[in-house]
Amino acid sequence: MKYPDYMDYYLSMSINQDGHEVVNVYGNCVLPVYSGNSDLIISSNSEIDHYEGEGAQVVKVNMLTNNFDASAIEVDMEGTTPIEIDGIHRIQSIEVVKAGGLYTNDGMITLYDSENVYCIMGERQGKSLHCHYTIPYDKCGYIVSMHTDSDDVFDVFTRCDDVITKQFSFSKWVKFKAPFKIVGGTDIMLKSEKGSNCMYQLLLIDEVI
Repeated sequence: MKYPDYMDYYLSMSINQDGHEVVNVYGNCVLPVYSGNSDLIISSNSEIDHYEGEGAQVVKVNMLTNNFDASAIEVDMEGTTPIEIDGIHRIQSIEVVKAGGLYTNDGMITLYDSENVYCIMGERQGKSLHCHYTIPYDKCGYIVSMHTDSDDVFDVFTRCDDVITKQFSFSKWVKFKAPFKIVGGTDIMLKSEKGSNCMYQLLLIDEVI
């Protein structure tokens, strides 16, 4: 067995009742984070987010393929010039992996197609703030803990085969006596009353077939 991956995911959004539209501090996104058969476009609103610039030079798109296998694409940024990318079934997040003198992105970097916005990285954030994650098919996910510094209340949902189920709510802190298990192919989604930030620790372990 491989050593498990620990990952922290930060929330800065709220989800509407049907779980398909996300309100982000930088704008609205759509769930599921899915590109269908169309090409996606990534671009910044700052010209210095460029592979030769002072801002974000290379951005990594963390994704799932159409087999729900985890993968990633690294994109050389060209400022405000749109760059087409394909092969993405679900978008997990975007993050800066190489930058110039600013050490991060300068402008807002957006991943979108002709119909929807799917992921947003705020100005000088370095990575997208998001309230969703899809467990790859060959993994099991275990939520170990969740916490927030706000007085907000968070609802935790899962979605499998387009069925959305509310699992539990928490405020401030929750640590499970036994980690909360989520099977491969399932979406984790968080919704807050006030759109506050929180963090959760997710453990990914290879699924035994």
